[in-house]
Amino acid sequence: MARALFLPLLTALALGACHSLSEEDQDKLAGYRERARLYYENTTRDNPGGFQRAMDQIERGLALEPEDYGLNLLRAMVALRQYQFARRPEYLAQAETAFAQVSELRSGDNHSPQYWLGFGMAQLFLGQNQRAEADAIQESLKQAPPGDPFRDQKDAKSREHEAKARAYLMEAKRCFQRLIDRDTMTIESHFRLAQANTFLREFPAAIENAQKHLDLSVKRQDQIQKRILATDNAREERSLFAEQQDLAEQEKDVRGQLAHLFFKLGRHEDAVKQLDELLAKDPTRSADYFNRGRSLVQLGRKEEARQDFNNFLRTTRLPPDAPQVVEAFRALEKL
Repeated sequence: MARALFLPLLTALALGACHSLSEEDQDKLAGYRERARLYYENTTRDNPGGFQRAMDQIERGLALEPEDYGLNLLRAMVALRQYQFARRPEYLAQAETAFAQVSELRSGDNHSPQYWLGFGMAQLFLGQNQRAEADAIQESLKQAPPGDPFRDQKDAKSREHEAKARAYLMEAKRCFQRLIDRDTMTIESHFRLAQANTFLREFPAAIENAQKHLDLSVKRQDQIQKRILATDNAREERSLFAEQQDLAEQEKDVRGQLAHLFFKLGRHEDAVKQLDELLAKDPTRSADYFNRGRSLVQLGRKEEARQDFNNFLRTTRLPPDAPQVVEAFRALEKL
């Protein structure tokens, strides 16, 4: 998750001031907000213990002021980030419930940009999961015998998941587009909007938003590098470097996504161009040697394809019977 999801919490938490409390309780509430924010922002995938400490501070603050907007929003963001780290469904369910509670505290235009980005991401992940359920059922139907008595029931269940997926993803699109229209959090919003487009199979729109994300991200990374070289403030330098790292990681994901879309559309030159950029930045991405090899085969660049398939097989951790491994061996036999 990029630092775009961190920084606005400063504003969101500050907007939660409650003057009905005593001066002593207001000071306590301010302390809970600040400590919760710091625990949240400094928690990493390798050290996730800060989530529980953040939640402890959030609950203490909400005991003083249950309708504090910033703390309710941060509770939703903690659950969302826990889901991103662990991919456990219960965290996403908690995030969905928490965002629903936040939505009742303000009307649409009065919500912070942080709310729209976080809520949109929750909707995106919920839609992604519903789409995966629908696809899994359809795949099982392909393997089922012709006389399967549960075929109609399974097909109906697949359509139900598909309808839910579409509803979630359309809501996610509205959230991200709202931010783009307001020229707020545009780098992250174009990235997430491209993902929603992809899950909705809106491939031209996905490509457009992914490319807009890359244009903005590369420009921002250049700006950050200049500021890092110019600053003599260690704290600012660390913050800028962390943002730069986040953007660089996200750029790799977007280039991989673009390459996948170009491959699906038969635009193999464009796919290879993205993968060239990606592998130049990170030659450890094993799967992308396989992906580039497939497009190189389509372009008739057999020797380069052979090298990529060999690099993939040499570095992959997939088991020997994985579809990509089997396909790579078959491709090498034909080259």
